[in-house]
Amino acid sequence: MAINSSNTALQLMKSCNYILLFIDRKNSPVYTEFILIYVKERYIMLDKKLKSAALLAIEKNAQRRVIPFIYNDINYYIKRRMSNGRNTFAKSSPDTAFYREAYKMLSVNEAVPLAPPVVLLCDDFIVTEDTGTPLQVVAKRLSVEESKNIFFNAGHALATLHSHGFWHGRPAIRDITWHGQEQKITFLDWENKVPFLKTDPQTIDLFLFLQSCFREEWPTNELIDSAVSGYLSLPSEKERFADVRAFIQDHSRIFAVCRVLSVFHWIDVLSVDMTASYVMNLSDK
Repeated sequence: MAINSSNTALQLMKSCNYILLFIDRKNSPVYTEFILIYVKERYIMLDKKLKSAALLAIEKNAQRRVIPFIYNDINYYIKRRMSNGRNTFAKSSPDTAFYREAYKMLSVNEAVPLAPPVVLLCDDFIVTEDTGTPLQVVAKRLSVEESKNIFFNAGHALATLHSHGFWHGRPAIRDITWHGQEQKITFLDWENKVPFLKTDPQTIDLFLFLQSCFREEWPTNELIDSAVSGYLSLPSEKERFADVRAFIQDHSRIFAVCRVLSVFHWIDVLSVDMTASYVMNLSDK
């Protein structure tokens, strides 16, 4: 398949969100050409001083994949095209993950500003603006009452993302930030690949978001309830919980095993069991 013009490529990218489902095909020349044309179209003019500052930060932190730095009194983050040292169960090869994340952040932000603003995209690294404090930290620093509205906003933001036809891949609260001054939620870490289970990615998104909350082992479910209320506040996404319940029922054997193993208090297993129980009980509320 040949791409004759950047306009054609951009039109195809904007009309085919589900191209993301095929990005896991390594060495895809079509995808590579898509992303390169898109990047050149939008980032042909670079802030050379910002790029120099980023390269200096990389030089000083040669072994780090994610690097914070300050330029003109503004906080930024660099994410490099390199392995994070983890297995490929949720992550792909460094090249695939890098281009997927770039594509998803740029595409999402064209529709709704829920990804970090990309201020510089080079062959080997991305520079984004700092977007605030992770919700995992918010819940530890603030009282439950102070945090409730923030988690409501997080749930609403996830529903908004889904309502635009996008999905994140693993919206854990450590990768969701709150900018207090701007009163804004942002989702980080967009490099996760398509879920291994044959289920709607948005359904998996919602389950994993709730599971990340249960991993924190909070004494009450107040923040989780607030997040759920925020998600349900978007009428178009209210049926998503029915999809999550169907997902749990369709994979009942897996969840039954998690319930048995939860007695060992392995947090990843326990949080899956707690999430399933919580969601199944929502229908009765």
